[in-house]
Amino acid sequence: MNQSDNFLRNIRGIANGMEGKNYPFDDCMAFMMECIGESPQLDYWTFSWITGDGLTQIYDKNPSTLCEYCVSGFLAGKEHIHYVFNAIGYDYAYITAEQINGDKERYIQKVKEYIDKGIPVLVKTTMVDTPTANSEFTYCLFVGYEDDGNVLLYTNPYDKIVKYDTRNPVKQDWIFIGDKKQDVVYADLISEAVRKMRDWLTMPESDGKCYGAAAFRAWSGDVEDGRFENETDLWANYGVYFCNMATNAWANNAIDAPHASLLHKFAELNPQFADMKDQIAAQFFRIGNGDGKGGIWKELQALGGGFNVTNEAMKDPEKRVKIAALLREAAGCIDRVVEILNAGLKGLK
Repeated sequence: MNQSDNFLRNIRGIANGMEGKNYPFDDCMAFMMECIGESPQLDYWTFSWITGDGLTQIYDKNPSTLCEYCVSGFLAGKEHIHYVFNAIGYDYAYITAEQINGDKERYIQKVKEYIDKGIPVLVKTTMVDTPTANSEFTYCLFVGYEDDGNVLLYTNPYDKIVKYDTRNPVKQDWIFIGDKKQDVVYADLISEAVRKMRDWLTMPESDGKCYGAAAFRAWSGDVEDGRFENETDLWANYGVYFCNMATNAWANNAIDAPHASLLHKFAELNPQFADMKDQIAAQFFRIGNGDGKGGIWKELQALGGGFNVTNEAMKDPEKRVKIAALLREAAGCIDRVVEILNAGLKGLK
């Protein structure tokens, strides 16, 4: 029998930054796995490795589009979703906003059916359609409905449940997880993520969006050229990239947070790669050895070029030169990571 209101009973917060979980898409996927009873190994950290979000620096030469400051934000859409669901062996249905608006009653009913089964629905959204969103927020989850689906309930990164009125035109894409197509061996998934790490770190620039060492160099160049002297939104156009840098340096140095390190997990499963893991960890340790403890990111903070960035600091020629030099040093660290991976993975079957 149909009911007008329902919601998941196990709703939790998404992307707890206090735990270093700064990328909502990865935690949306992790929560979905919890709801369908998948292996607990498919957690936030594993998804941050699959997606590349927790592995590579990003930077946009253009004004921010207010997306998640990670690979999944830059690549949001059908292709990236296909890659992620295929990596974990699951089928899915990707429904665009155009499809939803063309047959809204059908797709709202589908959302309700998922909620009634205890399964959230993944949502690719925008600031336009979800005004409570911010620069960290491209994906969310529908976790309930009211008024027979005229109102859908979604999560955001701040542990809140927000109401979404479906009587207005929908400007979102909805992704419904399907059946498991094949079992994926966790050790194989980790090995593939390590192979793929090289790709994330060397992805070519696209529409001004840069990755890996190229991201640090583009950022450095913009600092030197004075892009941020009069920037009115320093968080969205500078701070998020610093947060990206601090987050991934902490997660990948395998010392401060071994549970968050792909290479630490890889070396646990493949002890012959322990030396490669240590060499790579040293590079990330230089970029940032733990929150507030040191590394390039703390030196940037001391110059006023970190979380505390100001227009005044960006107008100081001497500080800009020093900030740019540190970002180029970080680029060199990533170049070295790629070299270590290329040499170390030659024997990986």
